[in-house]
Amino acid sequence: MHLRNLLPMRVAITGIAGFIGSHLAAHLSDRYEVIGFDNGRSGDFSRVPKGSVVHRLDIKEPSAEHWAQHLGGVDVLFHLAAEKYNSSKSTPAQVIETNVSATARMLQGASSAGVKQVVFTSSLYAYGSIGPEPMRERQPLTPDTYYGMSKVAGENLLRVAQRDHGLRWAVARLFFVYGPNQYAEGGYKSVIMTNFERMLAGEPPHINGDGKQRLDYVYVEDAVEALEALSSHDAAGLTVNIGSGIAPSILELTAQMQRIAGSNGASQHVAADWTQGTIRMADPSAADKLLGWRARTDIESGLQEVWNWLRTRG
Repeated sequence: MHLRNLLPMRVAITGIAGFIGSHLAAHLSDRYEVIGFDNGRSGDFSRVPKGSVVHRLDIKEPSAEHWAQHLGGVDVLFHLAAEKYNSSKSTPAQVIETNVSATARMLQGASSAGVKQVVFTSSLYAYGSIGPEPMRERQPLTPDTYYGMSKVAGENLLRVAQRDHGLRWAVARLFFVYGPNQYAEGGYKSVIMTNFERMLAGEPPHINGDGKQRLDYVYVEDAVEALEALSSHDAAGLTVNIGSGIAPSILELTAQMQRIAGSNGASQHVAADWTQGTIRMADPSAADKLLGWRARTDIESGLQEVWNWLRTRG
């Protein structure tokens, strides 16, 4: 699906040096003026495409008034920057300050600046669900992590900004986004990146517990197409899952990765963690029905792209 002419001329991306933010900037930069904000703590500015105007700042720093200045002339704000509690450099207090308090100030500033639409990246962790049923947008939200709670708060702050200032918004509840260029120092390594790196080094992949836990992976280029679709005024007020609707087990995923990498050794089972027995999968039917979006990249093709990138990187 090629999504064209949905955006006005100027877009802003928080977290532009991060994995998804840098892919989104690359996806948009040949057609629109892109400005970005990032503190560089878990991002890599070398990933940001040339021509983007980048402000190196922590989103906790600006006041609402300063955000209004930063966002002057911006038509669409993609808010991706967030603290994740599973990051090596994060604390509960930082999660709340960044994902709730700073987001509230940013939305106030965006409203004052006349931003036409905010696209907010929420998360599967907003649900608090561990399966076995697929997660659906209308089910109750019962997050059990600081990160999940903060994403629910962010979604609700959008509604407050709409009521008080008429700000338009749309929400993408992202599932497990993967792809090339995923990890930078200080960020969170996915099981895909971790085990491919082990295979590249000639080491056996690790599987926590029995490996029967299932996760819904969505390729990064598919995810950024969904974010672009949500920037349309027609998408205002929508909350949709961005996932594939398919959840391979870690055993199945690892076997596919070994075939791609040509790794013939046995996997190494390590201690089970909290994911043991979980199934975290999206019902993506709302995105298909309301946006005409669906994940196009099958897991085999996506994994091959990650492996090719890792080998090239060395």
